Amino acid sequence: MTTKSLDRDLELETLRNRLEEAEETLRAIRTGAVDALVIDREGAPVIYTLNSASEPYRLLVEQMREGAVTVSPTGTIVYCNSAFARLAGLPSERLRGSLLGDLLPDKDTLATLLTPA
Repeated sequence: MTTKSLDRDLELETLRNRLEEAEETLRAIRTGAVDALVIDREGAPVIYTLNSASEPYRLLVEQMREGAVTVSPTGTIVYCNSAFARLAGLPSERLRGSLLGDLLPDKDTLATLLTPA
């Protein structure tokens, strides 16, 4: 084998390895296994987060002391923060998917809550 042939084989192997690494990175991003990227920009690391725009809002609602709940038009709880779960006396996992009306002593209150202003 010539030196030129060996150089070409080495370059090909290097490119295959880089391609596999790039494909692994893309798979991790697509499946949600990555939440941020660190990119070297002019010798300094720059961090790019991959969270959605609603992430800061969700964190704020989860950390506040007041109970917060998101309810579908049919009265189904789709989200509640931990403060609401404490008020209801149930874990938030059990509250999600349940009916808000089941937590209220007066069913007419639910109709008032669900009526658009």
